[in-house]
Amino acid sequence: MEYIKATNPTHTFTFDEMVGVVATTGLYYFRPEPTFTTATQAIRCSGKLLKEFRGKLYGQFITDEIIKPMGLISSTMPALGTDRELPQPFVPGFVHIPGTIQNVTVSNISGNVAEGNLITTPLDLALFIRKLMRGEGVLSSNLVYSTMLNCLPATPGSLSLYGCGVNNINLLGYGHTGAHEGYLSQMIHDPVTDVTLVIYTNGWGPERGLTR
Repeated sequence: MEYIKATNPTHTFTFDEMVGVVATTGLYYFRPEPTFTTATQAIRCSGKLLKEFRGKLYGQFITDEIIKPMGLISSTMPALGTDRELPQPFVPGFVHIPGTIQNVTVSNISGNVAEGNLITTPLDLALFIRKLMRGEGVLSSNLVYSTMLNCLPATPGSLSLYGCGVNNINLLGYGHTGAHEGYLSQMIHDPVTDVTLVIYTNGWGPERGLTR
């Protein structure tokens, strides 16, 4: 993607284009074993399946079925290579590169559709995770409990617990991270104490972790 964006910054990446690389080459991380990694290609496939079977683009489906019903008034799903600007007001994103700090706010998000193309706010993240974990969103409380709160060890013997799309963060609750160049976030909700936490930063330092 970086090569294409360097020569054509507004190129719109498609599901066929992104998934086709793996389908053609047969690339994989490892053969099936009792371990896992984040499978962004599998998530992209879900976006293509939505279009094929529901007749809606991924962003429109998420907007109609999740964003609007859950009252997330500051969340959007950009999908085109020309959708490079954040809506006003926004917080600029930065990456620390040895010797300099680069502003990376303007970004082509089309290659991240379905696996990370949400523009949102800390308030919307807090509202979403609280409603979701309490069974007050688009999923019933029974479904949330059986698939998300009923976590399993991420790997055999691991203290890290994982449900369907959420991690159990010890003593804090259940949640998920979000990341795009220049931005990192974590949303967490504890159903027992009804406490919601959103952690957010707009600085990356690849060689040292996060910058402030």
